[in-house]
Amino acid sequence: MVNILETVLQLSCKDQGVKFLFLETFDYSKLSNNVIDLVFDATGGRLKECSYSTSNSAELAIDIPKQNINLNYAGVKQLHNIPGVGADYLNIVLKPFGDFHEPHIGDTKIWVHMVKITGIPINLMQTISEAIKKLNSLNMFYVWSGALRDEINEGLIFINLLDKESGYLTSVIDDPMTLKSLLGNNSNISKYLNRNINNIFLMLAGLDVDSQVKIEQPFKYCPYVNLNPGSGSLSGKRVFAVGDSLFCGHPKMGNGLGSHLPFINDLLGKMTQH
Repeated sequence: MVNILETVLQLSCKDQGVKFLFLETFDYSKLSNNVIDLVFDATGGRLKECSYSTSNSAELAIDIPKQNINLNYAGVKQLHNIPGVGADYLNIVLKPFGDFHEPHIGDTKIWVHMVKITGIPINLMQTISEAIKKLNSLNMFYVWSGALRDEINEGLIFINLLDKESGYLTSVIDDPMTLKSLLGNNSNISKYLNRNINNIFLMLAGLDVDSQVKIEQPFKYCPYVNLNPGSGSLSGKRVFAVGDSLFCGHPKMGNGLGSHLPFINDLLGKMTQH
C-alpha cells in the first residue's frame, strides 16, 4: 500500500513539473550553477558528498524527563525498569558518529532488532490485538490498526527480536513474502523463535484465508540525529536536511513524521514568502 501511495505522489510531482533523475552515480559539481539555489537532502543520511562547516566531535549529555507516552492503543504498556532512570529523568549521552550523533545510555548504544508484519486485513485487527495483549508483558509486540480510508486500510505489527531471532529470519527472508510461505518453507522455525512469536505467526496464518499477510526482512533500528543541519553545503549550495537526514525517528512512532510536519510547514511558509 505504501508503494502505491508513493507512486501516486511521484506522478503528482511529475504533473507539477518536478524532474526526476535516476542514476547510480552523479557528478554533484553540476549543481554549482545559477539555476539551483539550495539542495534538500532526503537521502536518509547517505549524501556523503555533503560537508558540514561545524565540528561534530563533542559529546552532549541530555536529560529526558519522564513522561507517560500512552501506547495502550498499540498493546504496549509503559515499563519502569529502564536502566539509568533517575528520580525524574532518563540520562542520555549523544556521541559522534560521522555527521550524526547517536544516543547512548551509559556506554551502551540504543538499538533494537525488529521485523514488520504487513497487509493484515483490518477486520482481523480486533481479534489479533486482544490475543497479543495477553502475550505482551515485555512489549515485544506493537500493533497498529492503520488510519487510512476503510477501502485501503490495513494493519501491521512490529515485533522486537533477539540477535539470534533476527539472524535466523534474515537468513530465510530475502524479500517481503507471505507469512504462510515462511511457515510452509521452514518447518523448524519454532526452534529459533520465541514461543509467543510462534503463536502469533500461527494465529495470523490461520486467519489469513487470502494469503494477504506478509513479513519483511528484519532490520536494526539505530536512532541518530544531525546536530548541525544548518551548516551543510554541497558544491557551494546550502543543504537543508529533511527526513532521516535530519534525525532517525522510531518506526513505531511514525518515523518522526509528527516532528517533521511543523518544520515542513514553516519551510513552505518561507518559500511562499519569497
